[in-house]
Amino acid sequence: MLVRARARGGSPGIRSEYIDHTGNLAACEGMCELRVCPISLVERAEEISCLEQLYAECAQGRGNIALISGPVAGGKTALLQRFADHVESVGGVFLKATASLAEYVLPLEVVGQLTAAAGLLAERGDVAAPPPGARAAAPPAVESVVQSVLGVSEETAEPDPRRLGRILFGLAERGPLVVGVDDVHYADPRSLQCLLYLARRLPSTRVLLVLTEEALLQREYPRFRAELFRQPHCHHLRLKPLSKSGVAALLAGYVGRFRSRQLATACHRISGGNPLLARALAEDHLNDATENGELTPGPAFSQAVATCLYRCEPAMLRTAKALAVVGDYASPEVLGEVVALDPEMTEQALSGLNAVGLLDGGGFRHPAVTAAVRQTTRAGENAALHGRAARILHGHGVSAARLAPHLVAAGRVSEPWGVPVLREAATEALAGDRIGFAVDCLSAAARAATDEDEQTAIRMALARAKWRVNPLAAARHLPELTAAARAGRMTPDDMATLIGLLVWHGSSDEATAVLELLDQRERAGTCAETVEGAELIRLWLGFAHAGQFGRVRPEVEAAEAAPAPGSRPTRAAALLSAVLTRGADEDTVTRAEQILQGARLDDATLLTEVATLSALMYADRLDEAGHWCDTLLREAGKRGALTWQAFFATVRADISVRQGRIAAAEEPAHLALSLISPGSWGVAIGAPIANMVLVTTALGRYDEAAAYLNMPVPEGAFQNVAGLRYLAARGRYYMAVDRPHAALDDFWTCGDLMRKWGADIPTVLPWRTDLAGACLALGKRDQARDLALEQLARLGAEYPSVRAQSLRVLARAGDAAKAPALLHEAVENLSSAGQGYELALTVAELSRAYHALRDETRARLQARRAYRIAEDCDMELPRGILPREIVGAALPFDGVGTPVDDPVNELSDAELRVAALASQGHTNRQIASKLFVTVSTVEQHLTRVYRKLNVSRRTDLPLELPVPGDESAAAGG
Repeated sequence: MLVRARARGGSPGIRSEYIDHTGNLAACEGMCELRVCPISLVERAEEISCLEQLYAECAQGRGNIALISGPVAGGKTALLQRFADHVESVGGVFLKATASLAEYVLPLEVVGQLTAAAGLLAERGDVAAPPPGARAAAPPAVESVVQSVLGVSEETAEPDPRRLGRILFGLAERGPLVVGVDDVHYADPRSLQCLLYLARRLPSTRVLLVLTEEALLQREYPRFRAELFRQPHCHHLRLKPLSKSGVAALLAGYVGRFRSRQLATACHRISGGNPLLARALAEDHLNDATENGELTPGPAFSQAVATCLYRCEPAMLRTAKALAVVGDYASPEVLGEVVALDPEMTEQALSGLNAVGLLDGGGFRHPAVTAAVRQTTRAGENAALHGRAARILHGHGVSAARLAPHLVAAGRVSEPWGVPVLREAATEALAGDRIGFAVDCLSAAARAATDEDEQTAIRMALARAKWRVNPLAAARHLPELTAAARAGRMTPDDMATLIGLLVWHGSSDEATAVLELLDQRERAGTCAETVEGAELIRLWLGFAHAGQFGRVRPEVEAAEAAPAPGSRPTRAAALLSAVLTRGADEDTVTRAEQILQGARLDDATLLTEVATLSALMYADRLDEAGHWCDTLLREAGKRGALTWQAFFATVRADISVRQGRIAAAEEPAHLALSLISPGSWGVAIGAPIANMVLVTTALGRYDEAAAYLNMPVPEGAFQNVAGLRYLAARGRYYMAVDRPHAALDDFWTCGDLMRKWGADIPTVLPWRTDLAGACLALGKRDQARDLALEQLARLGAEYPSVRAQSLRVLARAGDAAKAPALLHEAVENLSSAGQGYELALTVAELSRAYHALRDETRARLQARRAYRIAEDCDMELPRGILPREIVGAALPFDGVGTPVDDPVNELSDAELRVAALASQGHTNRQIASKLFVTVSTVEQHLTRVYRKLNVSRRTDLPLELPVPGDESAAAGG
């Protein structure tokens, strides 16, 4: 490194001197070309002026000492460099040395730098330095020469400061000499001894001694400092952090004055006025690819924090690392115990970190500072700090929630109180929906636990927590948990949970075996408590493994018949069983809402909520089911339980499909498959795939439907209700793409399985209606009619969607003359139920029926009505549902944009208003009241409407009519 010097009176463009670290004196022309551009200093004008005044006094023969104090990276070195530039610019000589903690053990290192810089390595006694331009002989080793210069030998271990004094004072006779030592607090003891010798003899010389320091208790430095302050010619300059205005001035060099004023407050808050940190923030801002206008700490800031830390005293570095581990608001006592420092030293370390700008009071100024400090800590060191922090904080009575992160980070828990603390913290974390942290706590507890029963309980809790976000991760715990249940090392409640997990992942035989064990324990009276909602668990097993449905259903029905069922799970099981066996009644919604209201969604209540929603859905109370499902879906989303969210999204999609709101069903159906992987769905994968197949098929996107059907489905998925829904959805896809034989096979399989399982419940899956439609497509009209009639008989007066499907089959399979009446009945049921999709299909079938009777006017009207309903539902009518002859006439425009001949166009505005209200079900008197006309006028308008549209009753009128102007306008003649 070149150390610059300039002879007195030197100026740019003339021969000037510089001295390299080997002590060689060289020369060059235009020395100014080698000078580094001065570093921009902010809010240091007073200090620069003081140093320049001291130099002026030095030139007049009055030497002084300037001690510049400031925090790490506070600008001391920059100030010293600026002053060196000033000294050179006025022809003085500046000798500089830099002390370093790494070189503290090297004797006379600082003095060696000064003698080398002075070009006096070869000088002994009064020998003069080589003249300018002369080449010095190759010098011997620096250490040996310095020791020789200062009179250090094997017999004399101590240096002779007088020799250094004679050398430097002799050099000062040629002109003012400035000796600068940066970071003097790291100087070795022998160099400090020589510097003190110089400091005491400066007043009558032309030597100015400039030192920079950090005020720390570092080894022998306090004695040196105290001796300096005894000297009357010692001047102490304290560098303060930059003010907000100073930070703005510094930023102006990076982002301009206007922008600097906008960023100054945030920069000052984050940097604490430390120039290095402020500059790093400015660099990060310039390199910020997001361009969001905010001041965001980045890589430069992290590096600057690390630089500050490693330039600090070791005690400060250790304290900062401990603070990053323990927390921003740890007391000095706790920090001191963690880093093994006495309270006084800990307080001093904290004060030093505050001065540097890393802390603000008792904590780090910004999370980015905390992150940067943690990056400086090695993994092993970090684990050791966390382990020590956990032990110390436990001794101070800290809560489990604060202790657990340290135990997890430590990686190894050996204290006897560790496992209970981790389990308590995991319970709190799950209650607060911090699932990832709960899993970490339980994993650490499982590794540390030694008791087998305790290990089983922990692993069950771990599997339950993982299931919330990734059921596939929970599956790996099932073998050991099943073995623990068989060995009798599991509580009844945990056995109930295990049954659900086993069923989800297709291990139905193991689930049945665990249920039998649980039943045996209950019958033997060895259970410490009765499992709450045992009937619901059995019903869940029956749905998830339909082969068990016939076995568990009588037990559920018996529980339902029991007087005053108490617990929510028991009431949910009774409600669902009642809906499946007897259908809905006027109390169904009330009973369901009593169960759903006021309950917080959690692991224990999830099955209860699902069963109650299922009861509402199978009772065809779809609006109520949709409302509660939306509520539970939002709660699951807020709490970050991905599996819960996916589960309720699937139920929501199923409800929307049953409501005929196909477009609305697409979002939750897609969400269910995107939140968790297909593998995490286990054997329930059939349900979300079925929803997507039904949606994409109904919307005419057959390629997408085929892609979903190509997703792998485990064999066990076809042993539950979700698998039946998959088969039914695939069958409808086959029907849509004109593959009725394949559809017939799927629908027959559904029926066979439901009858075999004893679960032939039309509200769960109306397979007969679907099968009848496939039979029709294959020309098996009699078989289709019988299936439809059987389906209607099993439904009763409820379930308009399934009734409409069955009536459509009967209309096609029976007498063509009776078809419109059957379809009008279906339309009336669907109109009151708001079943848009089924309504569009039924109206289209009505158009087809009129076309078969050669009533083309009504056929066109109903076809157009079907298209409008489908458009309102954001769906397309299936291909081939309408005869080709009336498709073009049903559309509002032909292929070139020309309006088609539509009898609706023959209606006057007044007739359109009356017809629109009549098609919506209003009576003549209600229409007259709305339009402010007489009943007689309404009757006359309707007579003309019927004649022009060639219809004979209100139900034949299109639902969607283009009504001009305001409905309330009076109808003219």
